[in-house]
Amino acid sequence: MSTVTEQTYCLYLSNYAFTNETQVLIFVLFLFLTCAAINPCDSNPCKNGAFCQPALTNCQNYQCFCNGCWSGPTCQDLIDPCADNPCESGGTCTATSCTEFQCECPPCTRGPTCAESVNICAPDVNPCSSSGLCFQNAQCTSVLCVCEDCFRGMFCDVDKYNQS
Repeated sequence: MSTVTEQTYCLYLSNYAFTNETQVLIFVLFLFLTCAAINPCDSNPCKNGAFCQPALTNCQNYQCFCNGCWSGPTCQDLIDPCADNPCESGGTCTATSCTEFQCECPPCTRGPTCAESVNICAPDVNPCSSSGLCFQNAQCTSVLCVCEDCFRGMFCDVDKYNQS
């Protein structure tokens, strides 16, 4: 009789041709007892607190069930929502969970991914009155209004000739 190796123990049940139920029962009992002795989870292949489950069909294989922010075959990869650099315009990404992030936008940008430009001199928000020219500072936080001849004031809203 030849020696049975560990590989033989762990072959799929479907690879065998059995002639009666007794042979099947003996093989299943043999496989169960052998695989119990060859538990692939004994070496702790799953990382970061993951749960290891031996495969039901092949006692050399296992499956890891990952916790929290871990993924991969052995739960070795940390899930990082900032890995693909979702923040545009040079924004800085900070992970707030496994699936969410927050962008710190550079000056003159805003929005969830810093994709929107800030222009506080745009026609719909221009604070300069009376056709004054608007110039915003480099941080897009304040403006300088250059007034037409007849107006003055921080926002060109005072008539030079009307002293009342």
